[in-house]
Amino acid sequence: MSTPKLSTPEMIVRTIQKMIQRGKFKPGQRLPGQRELAEHLNVSRASLREALSTLEALDLVRTSAGRGTYIHNRAQSQSEPILDWRFSSQYALQEVYEFRYFTETAAARLAAMQIEDREISKLKEHHARLAHALEEEDVMVSTSYDYEFHRFIMLCSRNRLFVELYDKFQKVFHETQMLPYARDERLVEAVKEHGRIVDAIARRDGDAAAYYLGQHLLNATERIGIQMDHITGPDPRTPGLPLPR
Repeated sequence: MSTPKLSTPEMIVRTIQKMIQRGKFKPGQRLPGQRELAEHLNVSRASLREALSTLEALDLVRTSAGRGTYIHNRAQSQSEPILDWRFSSQYALQEVYEFRYFTETAAARLAAMQIEDREISKLKEHHARLAHALEEEDVMVSTSYDYEFHRFIMLCSRNRLFVELYDKFQKVFHETQMLPYARDERLVEAVKEHGRIVDAIARRDGDAAAYYLGQHLLNATERIGIQMDHITGPDPRTPGLPLPR
C-alpha cells in the first residue's frame, strides 16, 4: 500500500519512532540536544521542535526542566488521563471532541444517504490502509490515514461547509486523532470501530452510521481519560440498529 505524503516534522516523528522500536533509543534515555539531533537528522530546528511536540503528544517522549527530552516508557502511563495538549491555550479537549461529535455524526448520516458505490470502495480502502499501518506499528502513518478516513466521510456528506471547517482546523482535529495513539494497547479498538462505521455507511444506514461514528469518538475520549458523560448517543437496542460485532 502507498504511504501518505508526510510533512518534514511528521517524517522526523516516524524516523525517531523507528529508532525507538529498533532500540537505538531506550526508555529513560535522554535525547541529544536539539542542535545536535537536528544536524544528525539533517533537518531544521523548527521542524525538529514541532516533531518533538508530536512525539510528546504520542507519549513517546517527555520533556523535563533541567533534564531535557528523554524517551518515555509508555507502559507506565497507559491509564493516566491526558490533561494537556498542544492547543490547550485555545481549546479544551472536551470542546473539540464535542464539536467533532456533532459535526461528524451529522456528516456520517448524510454520507450514508448519498454515497456512491465507488466512494464506498474508497472508504473501505482508507480503512484497510489504517489497519495495515497499525499492524506495522507505524504510528505517524496511522494517524494520517485516520485523519483521511474521517475527512473522506465529510467529503461524502456533500456538505462543503463541513469539509472547509475540517480543513481549516486540520491541525487541531489531527491532534485529537493522534492523542489516543498514546494508548497503544487499545489501538485495535479503533480499527474495529472504524469497521462498524464503514459497514453502516456501505448499507446506507444513516442512523447506524451516525451512532457508530459517535460511539467511536466517545470511546476515543474514554481512552485518553476525557469525560463526555453529558453526551449520549441513541440506545443501540433501537429497532433497526444492528448491535456491534
